[in-house]
Amino acid sequence: GFRNGGHRSRSGTAVPAVPANPGLTTWFHGTPPPTAANGTSCHETNRITVFVLQIADLNRPIPSAVFDLVFLETLILHKTNFTGQIPHSITNLSHLKFLDLSWNHLSGDIPSFLSQLNNLETIELSFNNFTGSIPPSLSQLQNLSGLFLGRNKLTGEIPESFADFRQQDFYLRMSHNQLSGEIPRKMEHANFIVIDVSRNMLDGDISFFFGKNKSLIYADFSRNLLRSSKLRRIFTTGACVYMRINIEKNKKENDLDKIICDVIKNR
Repeated sequence: GFRNGGHRSRSGTAVPAVPANPGLTTWFHGTPPPTAANGTSCHETNRITVFVLQIADLNRPIPSAVFDLVFLETLILHKTNFTGQIPHSITNLSHLKFLDLSWNHLSGDIPSFLSQLNNLETIELSFNNFTGSIPPSLSQLQNLSGLFLGRNKLTGEIPESFADFRQQDFYLRMSHNQLSGEIPRKMEHANFIVIDVSRNMLDGDISFFFGKNKSLIYADFSRNLLRSSKLRRIFTTGACVYMRINIEKNKKENDLDKIICDVIKNR
């Protein structure tokens, strides 16, 4: 079965092994048991709060038994070759703070019901096969400070509701998708420290991300459809520590055939 003996609680005291969930015992189909990088961690009450499984060739949907671990705060299923969609039963994990399902073969829409997980601080869904538009309801997660959706097949526009992210030092990475339309100007009200929307089909003005009162230290808008005339405004702000804007694959106008800007500035 899936083992979790030998772990220590947050207070540092040893926690007895918790009996394996019968629904988890058939996961591996003859593959080796979890390594030191995998396993579970328990609270003093013997409730499983951390579940980590990395680098496995399971090639199946995520087992429903995972979503019976209702006290989970961290769920990491990374490079496990899980397939299928994110099931609605994930909403059972009402204590979840950190969700990492990256580097799998998950597909379908990114479900709007993720917004029901009110304690989420990080959503990592990069390197999958998600399609459709990004659910605007994700902005309802008031504790969210990191959203990673890169390397999928997402389409549509960036939701205007992303202006409602209120956490300090917000990380937003959505590169290598098929997002289109103008980047919502309302996003100037969010406090991004990192934003990467490179390799999409986005247009519009991005100068509002920059300024003396902004916290942004890294930005990548390369390989989009941004207009060079609008990008000129950025260089008057002088607030960005690192900014990469590759206009070679963006729209060309005002006789600017090719501009590549790798700008490093101190505040």
